Amino acid sequence: MKFHELSYLEIPKNKFEDINNTKDPVRFDEAWNHKDKNERLKWRISIKEELDEILKKKVWTEIEDNGQKTIGLRWVFKIKNDGRYRSRLVALGYKQEYGYNYDQTCSPIMQDISFKLIILMTLKKSWTLNKVDIKTEFLNTQLDEEVFISLPEGIEQVGVSREGKIAKLNAALYGLKQAYRKFFLEIRMFLK
Repeated sequence: MKFHELSYLEIPKNKFEDINNTKDPVRFDEAWNHKDKNERLKWRISIKEELDEILKKKVWTEIEDNGQKTIGLRWVFKIKNDGRYRSRLVALGYKQEYGYNYDQTCSPIMQDISFKLIILMTLKKSWTLNKVDIKTEFLNTQLDEEVFISLPEGIEQVGVSREGKIAKLNAALYGLKQAYRKFFLEIRMFLK
């Protein structure tokens, strides 16, 4: 294979493409109370895994609601191409205010030419190229800013009451404006 052919690669049709003939749930109650028993069980396991991971990593600290400005959370549900049921708790970052609960958002990205160069080097030197998926990447990054959230729908399923409480984030969540930058800084320190 030659370098100039890289941009014209035929991407084979994924054998798992049609694994899900139904739509992914949009709201928490659609997933939690799914009409199909097997689907409902898979979504509940996925939701509990996400909540357990968040609580285990102490992503937030519950506090009394004293009128702090909070941002909301929402659930995002997706059946992955390999058939895994993925539930993610996502912050509504569009409600964040510059200078109040975030200041820097820049995150470096790889340019097209850099990616092609890596592919070319891999082919030329017969290296093995692997993809890494860090399942809870943002949950491992510490926040410097004070970000308050309202507790998510479904938290009661792991024995936590939402009544009169909010939480202060200790780590980033998907959707926060600064999440990608915080993750990049964390991974850069790790790789040094």
